[in-house]
Amino acid sequence: QVKNCLFQVMQILQTVSIGKKLQFLELVSKTREEALSWIDLTIIACRQQMLSTPNMQFARLIEKMFNAKTQLQANVNPRLAIDNIFI
Repeated sequence: QVKNCLFQVMQILQTVSIGKKLQFLELVSKTREEALSWIDLTIIACRQQMLSTPNMQFARLIEKMFNAKTQLQANVNPRLAIDNIFI
């Protein structure tokens, strides 16, 4: 159920304004650990959705997620890394 919920959040984030996206992303990027956890769960949710409904949009999103994860592991500011996924 968490994966379905995360997928629904991702769909909503694709349609809302940049301001709303930034408000939500601020919540998940308070700490590096929270950001990494959110990215891992979101990658899994997007992967499962992509397996049932192949879509290049999911592939690009997963690629951005992996890039953000790499940045976070390299000590980049969590907010910056997460914001770069959706902007």
